[in-house]
Parts: sequence; structure tokens; C-alpha cells
Amino acid sequence: MELRLEPRQIEMHQNAETTSIEQVRTVVNKRIQEVIEEIRNRYEKNTDTAENLDFHNARHTENVVKRIETILEAMHKADPRIVSGRDIFLGKVSAVFHDLHQSFEMPMGLLGERTASIPGNSEKTSADSAVNFMSLYPNLFFDNEKTLVQDAILSTEVEFDIRYRTVRAKEKSKNSIAAALVLADTGTAGMDGGPAFIEDGNALFRERFPNIFKETAVFDEKEQTIIRQKILNWSEGQIQFVRGRQALFEEEISFFQEDVRPAIRKLFSKFEESVQAAQEKFLQRTNMNFNDLMADMSSGLHSKTLH
Repeated sequence: MELRLEPRQIEMHQNAETTSIEQVRTVVNKRIQEVIEEIRNRYEKNTDTAENLDFHNARHTENVVKRIETILEAMHKADPRIVSGRDIFLGKVSAVFHDLHQSFEMPMGLLGERTASIPGNSEKTSADSAVNFMSLYPNLFFDNEKTLVQDAILSTEVEFDIRYRTVRAKEKSKNSIAAALVLADTGTAGMDGGPAFIEDGNALFRERFPNIFKETAVFDEKEQTIIRQKILNWSEGQIQFVRGRQALFEEEISFFQEDVRPAIRKLFSKFEESVQAAQEKFLQRTNMNFNDLMADMSSGLHSKTLH
């Protein structure tokens, strides 16, 4: 027999659902600000300067939160059955926690590269923190939602795709929030455009090769030549990085149902702008002397040189 709700029962059900979402909104938005400040203290204001990060910091996290909210809201408008109002907040939880924990090996030597100490550990630890937060509110978050968030954060572990010369998720997404988080995490070029992509590229280079940008660093002529070529190689590689992200885009959104894909495509309209910006930046840098090149990569931080 079909169960029919009286008008008063329907109204009560809708009011309860609205109250639940409003409670989730309040709790999530408060925690977002707390986590961002925690990230800022860990990776920007740390007294141990070796722990500070140029890319994986509060700015990156804030941007990922904004992008996933934009993506999920667009999907919600296209088809609320696929992405609910609660899903948007679960996406924001996933985004703000996804880089909370960073574990890495400090590089040795001038061109030593900062690398993850244990691959996948940062994502796992960050996912655990997100689940712990949600567990504090058993009346607001369900067990299956904790799993959704956990899987989403774990999906942000990336690997380098040799064919496309860019990064892609190491594992296939297990749910829509995970797929959206991958897009948001790697979405600067497609969503934010040229200037933002150049800024992110500079920050990531500084983070990966921190010894080049130490304030006390002094370089002889040979070292300057090596560093200059390293920066130019990186800058040229950024062109293909964007093209690779663009080439993988349709594959990545194929996870979603067809009726929401146009809304996502509309958000990722700046790939060509980012390609052009990367090309122009590379050409500019080929004509820069060492000091100007370092200043351009450093966003105002200058290194000393030997003459």
C-alpha cells in the first residue's frame, strides 16, 4: 500500500530537513574557518621555517573550497537528484580538510626536491581528521556521509601522467563529491584562468625546490646557469601541464551523468586563457637575466648572487 503523507506531515518533514541543513551550514562554515587558520599557522607562520609551504597553504585550501562549492552548486541546479544541498556542504568539508596534514622529506642540495615522505599518508591522515570532526556531530552527519568525505579526500592523491605530462588522480573517484574534489583541486587553469595559474605554478616550484629561494642563498655563475635552466624548463612544462589537464577533462567529467556535464563544462572555460598565459610567461622568462627571473618566480622575494 502506498504511504501518503498529510499536508501537515509534509510541511513538518520539509521544516525538519531545512533545519538540518541550516545546522550543517553553521557547523561546517565555522569549522572551515578554524581549519584554514590551522593550516595558516602550520604552513605559513610556523617558527620552523622549513615547515612553511608556498603552495599547499591556506590560500590553496580556500581556493579549493570555493571551486568545489561552485562545481557542486552548478550540478545541484542542473539536477538536485544528483547533488543535494547536503552534498554541497560535504564537499566543502572534504575540500577544507584535504590538505590539512602534509608529510614530506626535506630536500638536500641546491636542486633537491621536496617529496612526500610516505605516498598517500597526507591524504589518509587528512581524511581521518575530517571523519573525526564529523563524528563529533552524530545527529548531523551519517556514517555513509563520513565514507563519502573520506573517499573524496583519498581521491586527491595524484600521479604524473607521462602521456599528457600533467597530473591526474591516482585512483578512480568513488562518488560525485570525490570527482568534484579532484576537479576543484586541479582546477586553477580551467576555472580561474591565466594569472591564477601562473601564480600557482610559481608557488609550487618554490615549494618543491625551497633551497633555491632561501633568503641567505648565494649562487656563483655556474649555479645561476643551472637554476635558470631549471626555471625555464619548469615554465615550458607548465604549457603542456595545462594542455594535459584540458585533454583529460572530458574523461574526468565522464563520471557524472550526462545532464549535469554541460554545467561543469561551462565552469571550465579558461583552459585556452591559461595556455596562452603560460606561453607568454615562458617567452618573457627566456629574455630575463638571472636576478629578474628569480624575482619573477619569487613574487618579490630576491635572492643574493655572486658576481
